Amino acid sequence: MLTVGACTHLDTVPDTPLFRGYRPLVVQGGLSPFSRTSVALTNAAITKPDIVLEGGNMLVAPDDSFLDEHELVSVATTHHDPARQLTWTNATSAATAQAAALAATAMSTYPGLRPEAVRALLVHEAQWTPAMVDQGLFKKTGTPRLAKGEVMRQVIRRYGWGVPTAERIRSSASNAVTMIIQNTLVPFKRVKGGQVRLAELKLHELPWPLEQLRELAETTVDLRVTLAYMIEPNPGRRGMLGRYSYASHGLRFAIKGPTESGDAFQRRLAEQAEHESDGIGNPKAFESHSHWLVGPRFRNLGSLHADIWRGSATELADCGTLAVYPVGGWWKANKRNDRIGLPVSYALLISLRTPEVSTDLYTPIATQLGVPVEVTPHAQTEIVDGIPIQMEFGW
Repeated sequence: MLTVGACTHLDTVPDTPLFRGYRPLVVQGGLSPFSRTSVALTNAAITKPDIVLEGGNMLVAPDDSFLDEHELVSVATTHHDPARQLTWTNATSAATAQAAALAATAMSTYPGLRPEAVRALLVHEAQWTPAMVDQGLFKKTGTPRLAKGEVMRQVIRRYGWGVPTAERIRSSASNAVTMIIQNTLVPFKRVKGGQVRLAELKLHELPWPLEQLRELAETTVDLRVTLAYMIEPNPGRRGMLGRYSYASHGLRFAIKGPTESGDAFQRRLAEQAEHESDGIGNPKAFESHSHWLVGPRFRNLGSLHADIWRGSATELADCGTLAVYPVGGWWKANKRNDRIGLPVSYALLISLRTPEVSTDLYTPIATQLGVPVEVTPHAQTEIVDGIPIQMEFGW
């Protein structure tokens, strides 16, 4: 499931005497007046919407006494009557139709993508407009002024991760590269005594161009991560009684610290997974939160998790491993024989983006993976062992 909210870029006022003095209710790039948010749901186990798309605007009378849903601030669409051809629509219905079109674009461009990967791609390629973050929330460098909880509350709970476009889903740039990993893991297993324990985690070695990253030294780079999977909901009211009662299972991602050994990384994840499954997650057991825009406490809601790691290129070069691991759910609590040992699929999207400098990231990564490199790469996606590698503009 993908929850779609509405934004608007429509702010044209009709040039007629009837609308003299009228103004658009929402500035260009802001939240559509027809869209709802989850800002008030600060303690909820979900955050909505995931993305926003065009949903139309409203015009305000000079004395603020009247709102008009004029066709110039609505979304044009086809009419069911062929003789009429066009009509206008608005609100989240219009936004949802556009999201469906983007999903179809992703599936057409990358036919091998699973549903959870398409879901993740739309979120991964979303960007906030200037109006969404130009309210004193972010500095000019893109660094948030607010605490991580406030970024979640004031930005993501209003706009999700922003506006995806077909161009970003299909396009390319040499200073940004995205990997789409489609894989499976078994979240739970039964051990001696009949107890159910977490079964496995998956480690993904990131084929980053270490030489290029170390050349960038203290230059700030962004690592964007999106993890999506499907859960089996627990029917009935029981699913609302606890954090791990509704979803069949949960998945999390984590990155190895720059000074952390591989064994220490796995031990940390095992401890964190067991603690979180028991409802006593220890934030200190996780990697440093300082590099993450949202942080694990706030991003681990629902079944679609996204975050941005920002730090120096040198630090990122020494990380190199990203893990996906399970946490508890009602499969584990109920000890269902037909669910224990069952594999689940997930999609992991990882983007590395550097500033607009003459650093070609695609070619060294493609060389490591054996992907043919064209002289002039454009809008390309290569699949190596089930991993599509595409170029993208960043966020």
